[in-house]
Amino acid sequence: MKKPYVIGVCGGTASGKTYFLERLQHQLSAEDVVFISLDNYYRAKEEQPLDDNGVANFDTPDSINWAQLEDTLERLAKGEVVRMKKYTFNNPLAPEEWLELKPAPVWVIEGLFSMQQPTVRARFDISLFIDTEEHLKIFRRIERDHAERGYDLKDVAYRYLHHAIPAYKEYVQPYRALAHVVIPNNVDIAPVVDLWAIFIRDKAKLSH
Repeated sequence: MKKPYVIGVCGGTASGKTYFLERLQHQLSAEDVVFISLDNYYRAKEEQPLDDNGVANFDTPDSINWAQLEDTLERLAKGEVVRMKKYTFNNPLAPEEWLELKPAPVWVIEGLFSMQQPTVRARFDISLFIDTEEHLKIFRRIERDHAERGYDLKDVAYRYLHHAIPAYKEYVQPYRALAHVVIPNNVDIAPVVDLWAIFIRDKAKLSH
């Protein structure tokens, strides 16, 4: 099987990475691209590192099961289909959902720490960094964590201040300078995403 063309997508928490992926997914076929989100490789809550106050910290590279991710990438490279459970961030109200990742000529690997992890970053043919102003990220995270993950406002604020901001400065922001393309996401980036969809279709045609 030919080596896939791998696109890495990085950026801070609530910077718009998920929106970027979802808009691409609506325009591209599974025959052309497989989307791999690090969100689905988080360890269970009881396995998460704890901060000084005993609160589980999901905003650290140690929160990701990197061995499981590497297994997925190796299996896809061999032409295997990977079936896995979608991670629900321990939200008891979230329905169980299964994902089926199929080998494709283009891979999009997205996640908070996708560039920080050397073995993952080494696979990238091109890397994109979604760059968003801090005040927009915090409002987006409040809305997302409350609606999708069932966190109350106090919990969201604590995690953003004590986990997300330090993690961004240490594990994410330094890799902005290494990204091939920086995409500002302070206004509607739909046209930008649509251009990347065209780019991916072209890459897929060359690889089929």
